[in-house]
Amino acid sequence: MSGTPIDPDHAGGRARRVIVVLAPSLVIAYALLSILERRSLHADGSWAFVQSLLSGGYWIGDAYRLVADMIAETPLSVLAMIGVTDRGVLTVAHGVGYILVPSLAWAAAMWISRSSIVFEFILLGYCATALTSGFLAIGEYNSLFAFVALCFAATMAFWAGQRRLLAWTVVASSLVVLSSHGLALLLAPLLLVALVLPMRRLGRPTVGGVPVILASAILLAGTVAGGLAVVFPYRSGNVRRASDLVSPLVDNHQLQFLIIVLALLAVSVLARQPWLRRVAAVVLVVGLVVLVVGWPLWATPYEQHASRTWSAVLLFVILAECLVACWSTLVNGEGLPRPVDGQPSGRMCTLAFAIFVALLIPASIQTIQFGSFARSFEDYVNSRTGLIPNGQFVRDVPSAERYGWPATFPSLSLALRNAPDRAIISNPADTIWTPPFDEREPPVIPSKYWSQKPHSA
Repeated sequence: MSGTPIDPDHAGGRARRVIVVLAPSLVIAYALLSILERRSLHADGSWAFVQSLLSGGYWIGDAYRLVADMIAETPLSVLAMIGVTDRGVLTVAHGVGYILVPSLAWAAAMWISRSSIVFEFILLGYCATALTSGFLAIGEYNSLFAFVALCFAATMAFWAGQRRLLAWTVVASSLVVLSSHGLALLLAPLLLVALVLPMRRLGRPTVGGVPVILASAILLAGTVAGGLAVVFPYRSGNVRRASDLVSPLVDNHQLQFLIIVLALLAVSVLARQPWLRRVAAVVLVVGLVVLVVGWPLWATPYEQHASRTWSAVLLFVILAECLVACWSTLVNGEGLPRPVDGQPSGRMCTLAFAIFVALLIPASIQTIQFGSFARSFEDYVNSRTGLIPNGQFVRDVPSAERYGWPATFPSLSLALRNAPDRAIISNPADTIWTPPFDEREPPVIPSKYWSQKPHSA
């Protein structure tokens, strides 16, 4: 096989050209499906939605996540402030902020890096975070992971081409990293290294001096902010649960599977012996098929805090490996390395895309199932009144045990009730998290948001 960059007209080149368009398109399609199925109401998302209705605009629950929360809440808050009261429309806007915006950042990172091997690493980063950090994961940590990927892709492309727009993209994405989640303590220093170290060989960039300095300062501040979020957390239990790295290795089967798959990927791409590469590739493909059809392997709603930490660790490793792989050609002024037909970089794209598809299929099915659960939940609370014990609800709606999060059922009840006298599902007594209101005296959502008037006694 040749040792030259892949020819777009070659079969391998055509396949990669399709993948670099199809992968970000599927990321956006998955985001739209998630919005349609109201995935943004999962877990704490339901309480964020209720708080926006109560305040008629922005609500910031954690100062360490200010920028991520502001971005996520902007679509709903703008509509609420201009007088939109239809909860269906507002739920879509909620999903746009919490789901579509991070997905657009991932798609942009893939598109920026489409002509280099950085693309494959970004795609694997999406697999390691958005598809494995917990069942139907939404929230500020997804914003962190997405904008870390965008910041990294823009940084690498900037040093390769020194275009002003890319430099300011690094600045903008750094602002989200600055205030998204405590896991920035791990990821912001990596971005800082990727941004600053090439200066030793490339010198001050002709078009990026100010934005490079500004982004460096922001990433340094992001590292400090991440440290403060760990030392002085918003909720002390969050840090404890995030530090429990053993639990997800036992309970999050999708995470277990991904770690094994990444190990097989390394062997199938880097092994010197052709027979070993083929064996690893065959085992990898068989394993991905098993993942798609093996329901017991799919992730559960639990151990999300520690799963996020593992996702951050995997993203750190993947991007660090990418930086090492690109370093030589980058600092020698040769740009970013392109996939080479017949070499590891040429094989990696197809295998990375196979991992992506294998994880995306169960994630999409679970999203559809969550939408079905949300509709069952909505019908249930709107056909009853009063406080209903969590145990009774789970017996009546079995899908709640897999697709719901009992600790946040009270806030989901508020989000989906169509009148103030409808039912609320109580929080189970043994939960590690309690709702931020008395279930027997829930907050009163403004009457303009109710689709039905309460029944008279």
